[in-house]
Amino acid sequence: MSLRSRRDCQALNKLSETEIKPSHHLLRKMRYSKGLQKGQLLSSYLQDKALLFVEDTLYKDLQKLS
Repeated sequence: MSLRSRRDCQALNKLSETEIKPSHHLLRKMRYSKGLQKGQLLSSYLQDKALLFVEDTLYKDLQKLS
């Protein structure tokens, strides 16, 4: 097992009870719904793009309030 894999496993083991259900939901939802990769997790690139979208839209409105 690589060092990165061990760190990922450790991070999963440290999830709190309140984080387990949302994490499970995230893993179920962040998958390709069509095409050759259907059912596979979205690429790291697409995950990063999704996070940027959330940060740019959701948090942008919060910054205006400050």
